[in-house]
Amino acid sequence: MPGVIPMFEKAKAFMLDHLKAFGVDPLPPVIETRGKGVSLLQNEKESVIVIGSSTDTETLPLVEWMVATGKALLHQQGSDIVPLILGAESNNNEQLLRVADDLFYIIDLAAIYQCYLQNPVEAYCIYDDAIELKDEESLHPIAVALGLSHPRGLEAMGFDKNGHAPVFEEAEFFKPVVTQKRPDLSLLIALQNAWQKQKESPIRLTVEGQMIRFKSVV
Repeated sequence: MPGVIPMFEKAKAFMLDHLKAFGVDPLPPVIETRGKGVSLLQNEKESVIVIGSSTDTETLPLVEWMVATGKALLHQQGSDIVPLILGAESNNNEQLLRVADDLFYIIDLAAIYQCYLQNPVEAYCIYDDAIELKDEESLHPIAVALGLSHPRGLEAMGFDKNGHAPVFEEAEFFKPVVTQKRPDLSLLIALQNAWQKQKESPIRLTVEGQMIRFKSVV
């Protein structure tokens, strides 16, 4: 139909609004791919926002736009936690996959926190939008990241110390890396190893160049 804006063009405009609102400069190229979703692809020198041609701005969780924006900020500031490159062994079993997922979760929190540092009002507006839209997938990570910035901590974002004890424990444990202006990969891995040891897990991580390797100490 004449006048109908393609989904990619709408998604691209939505993404660019986020990048500008949070002060990403220079703006990375935004390119189209198949499927749906938004992500930041990068190497040591450049980054590119990739958006699926079927991405629906009305249904894609708000946190995905925020994380892509935050990762662009991390890359812009020279943080070495992006891109996160994992050794192939991370797929060997369910225990290693859980550790890998935990790493990505912490980096997502760090990305959201970068957005907060650049534009706290806009970050809280996105959280309010997630509440209004009942965007459950976005509420938890955004609330945790914003809670780490709040004087009253996670409780200010609706978390209960008794009912959400694991959330408090993990958030406080990784707060030193999540809330850095320029998060450091060596600190992230050191904290993750300490976390695994505290949980009596045999998994230990090392960094080889830019790649994170997984091994069992048993």
